[in-house]
Amino acid sequence: MNRLLGVCSLLIGVSILLGAVGSHVLSKKVSQYTIQVFEKGNFYLLTQSLGIILLLIITKTKPISPKFIFLLFIGMLLFCASLYLIVLSELFSITSLKSASNLAPIGGVSMIIAWLFIGVKLINNK
Repeated sequence: MNRLLGVCSLLIGVSILLGAVGSHVLSKKVSQYTIQVFEKGNFYLLTQSLGIILLLIITKTKPISPKFIFLLFIGMLLFCASLYLIVLSELFSITSLKSASNLAPIGGVSMIIAWLFIGVKLINNK
């Protein structure tokens, strides 16, 4: 779990870096819709990484199944990566990357399921 803590910390740094690059570079090269897709991916990368770090801290005092934390992590990666690939497809005119958007719902549902199970576990944990 310590590695996951480190990876999520790195991902927070990556999301800050991508936000800076995106605000200066993307605004001149892609559509407004694609900028919104990029910002959505960046928002979820940042917030879910912070959420996972919080869960890892909470697991010191309350048992949370690592399976659900892992599901959350994988869901975040699938969701955010698919959104970033949509941006790259427009930025570099690679239409085949747009099919990666099919991964977004899988990642999103994974995150929803993980958070719901974690929330129920925390509420029922006495």
